[in-house]
Amino acid sequence: MVIELNHLIAFDEVLATQLSRRPAEIVGMLEEAAKKLARQICNIPVEGIRDPLGDFQIQINSTTRPMTIRELESTNISKFVRIPGIVVSASNIVARPTRVYAVCRGCGMNRYIPVTSAFGGVSLPRACPGQNRETEVTSAPCPVDPFAIIPEKCKCVDQQTLKIQESPDMVPVGELPRHVLATVDRFLVNRVTPGTRVIINGVYSIFQSSSSKAGNSGGAAIRSPFIKVLGIQ
Repeated sequence: MVIELNHLIAFDEVLATQLSRRPAEIVGMLEEAAKKLARQICNIPVEGIRDPLGDFQIQINSTTRPMTIRELESTNISKFVRIPGIVVSASNIVARPTRVYAVCRGCGMNRYIPVTSAFGGVSLPRACPGQNRETEVTSAPCPVDPFAIIPEKCKCVDQQTLKIQESPDMVPVGELPRHVLATVDRFLVNRVTPGTRVIINGVYSIFQSSSSKAGNSGGAAIRSPFIKVLGIQ
């Protein structure tokens, strides 16, 4: 479902302001609201073993003035941004887990753990909540780091990584064009190909790169920027 930001401003200016300041949180609420309304229209019960509707994806379009890649700063982190550029590369589609299914190796307790990061792994609990519970399998306490992920029971979505580069007319004379990574998921994958001029609307975010994890001299505190795309124009 595509939402025009101008329509949202005309409907509720406060909501549109909150979308610009807290886009990840507000878009999640909009997706839940769309799903709730669809259930009412189709007369589908809220609870059910199999949800025939699945998940909704809200996409945001806007006509506000875009900012360049050079204008992105730390003050823009977690805010809504519009970035024009050229797609110079697109990765293969990968399956990104949104909820992982973990089972304790000691007592067999299972649980779903949500995944919020677009890059990197998931933090599994170091201890099992049921480690003091005696079962028919074993009465020994659960070990440290007891949870193991069962891949076939995880909930995943399609994800693709794009590399967006400045357009030649935006590059100052004598300088090289800059670029930024962008992630698209679900219905936005395979929408653009390298060489396409686009304006991406999304959330300016950060992640810990593998090079930062390997460093031992303060590198772990460094985060690399990327844009979680909410809409492509």
